[in-house]
Amino acid sequence: MKIAIDVGTCGPDLNRLSEYCNKLGVKDLYVGCALIAGYDEDGFVKVEELAKFKRQVEDTGLSIALMGEWLKTESVLNAQARAKRVEQLGRTIDSLDECDIHTLLLFPVIEAHTDKDTNEGRWDKLIRFYGELIVHAEKAKVKIANHGHLTPQWLVWNYETMSRLLKEASSDYNGVTFCTGSYQLAGDDIYDVIGRFGKKIFFVHARDVIGTWESYDEVFFGNGVVDFARVVKRLNEIGYDGVIYPEHFPRIEWESHGEASTAYTVGYLKAVLG
Repeated sequence: MKIAIDVGTCGPDLNRLSEYCNKLGVKDLYVGCALIAGYDEDGFVKVEELAKFKRQVEDTGLSIALMGEWLKTESVLNAQARAKRVEQLGRTIDSLDECDIHTLLLFPVIEAHTDKDTNEGRWDKLIRFYGELIVHAEKAKVKIANHGHLTPQWLVWNYETMSRLLKEASSDYNGVTFCTGSYQLAGDDIYDVIGRFGKKIFFVHARDVIGTWESYDEVFFGNGVVDFARVVKRLNEIGYDGVIYPEHFPRIEWESHGEASTAYTVGYLKAVLG
């Protein structure tokens, strides 16, 4: 396993980030798609802009491990919006492929409905969306790593609902971002869930928490209920050798971006990884 950090950890200066990463012994980065020039205007990542940004990153000795995108309710429920969003995400996936980046973290933030029949209708539309999106992922060989959202106000929020998404939109390229904090807060046995997801885990978020989805705190690693040594052991058992990314840790008041708190979490993970 290798550790990745956010491209914005030290602000927008890539040279400063490179110096920081060299001191931490980290070279892999997570980049949100919205950071790429032209995204706000077009709604997708253009290959020429991503290639330019990737060269700038690599010129500093760093590497883009994966990128992240969002899928929102209106993009799934409305047929016209769905077609447009599938096209946008498909073009983003094609751009990732052209730039040799083969994992896309996707946040399906689709609101659940209190009415059972209406909720099932939303599931049908979500699966239809993924059926169309997976065509692009399979062609480009880009893995979609879906992130759940820890509270039942969302359609995909815990192990049960994520498993349904993977089963009903089945593909070797449709999988999971395993977030220790989200699944813990959702009430799942995270160590069991790792084994159940198995090879479907394409990316790992490391996050420590206290409480449940109804009331919780996010804390520095080692101060919550997540046993990271046990998590790493279980990940090794399923043969996971991808990226682990620390997130949602408390910020230290005087740091300008996240340099000190990120350094703590990276050091903690390095100690656990051995």
